[in-house]
Parts: sequence; C-alpha cells; structure tokens
Amino acid sequence: MLRILLLPSLWIVAAICMIVAYYHAPLDHTAQAPLLHGHHAPGMLWQWILISLGELIIMLTILRPWSYHRSWGRALSAALLLLPWTLLSLLWVMHAGPLFLIHFLWVLALLLISLFLLGGSLLRKNGR
Repeated sequence: MLRILLLPSLWIVAAICMIVAYYHAPLDHTAQAPLLHGHHAPGMLWQWILISLGELIIMLTILRPWSYHRSWGRALSAALLLLPWTLLSLLWVMHAGPLFLIHFLWVLALLLISLFLLGGSLLRKNGR
C-alpha cells in the first residue's frame, strides 16, 4: 500500500507547499514579466499545480507502483525522462519565485525516487 500512496502523498505535500508559498510570497501586481524576479505572477498557482499533477500522472503511468516488482526498465525510463526536466526546472528557479522552487524540489524528489528504485532493482537483480 505504501508503494501506491507514496507519490500521490508527496504530490499533495508539494501542492500544499505551493498554495502556502503563493499566498505568503510577495506578489507585485504592477510588475511586467521581465521584472518578476523573485515574484510570481497572478494565476501561476493553478498552472503549476496542474503541471505537477501531470508529472505525477506520467510518473504513475511509467512506474506503475501497484505492479512494480524490481522493474529496473521502468525506473530507468522514469529517470531518463526526469533528468532533463529537472535540469530545466533548475534553470527556471534562478530568478523565479517560490512556486518555481517548490516545483523544482518536487521534480528533484521524483528523480531521486526513480534513481533509488533503479539502484534497488539492479542490486536485487544482481543479488539473486
């Protein structure tokens, strides 16, 4: 049961953190897009929650935790998909507001979980 609930529970925590950050971070309604360094634009909260929900659905589709049994191929596919996305998210964080940082941490957590699953699957496969 833990395998099935881990990623959705982690997403719920990330979504709550995004909501808290959105309402507690400084919001400059007068700033235009180039001047939003360290801020977020109005309406970005739901955009990033939906993006992270899409990422969750993609990861659940790839990893299929309800039938995951030392499947290093699924974990490798997830890690290879997440690596460039994590690097791109890292670039977005540079001068962005807290929503981008929380999104980056969410994607980084997905990558680390995928790498952990990959390592565990390979060790079990070789240890037989």
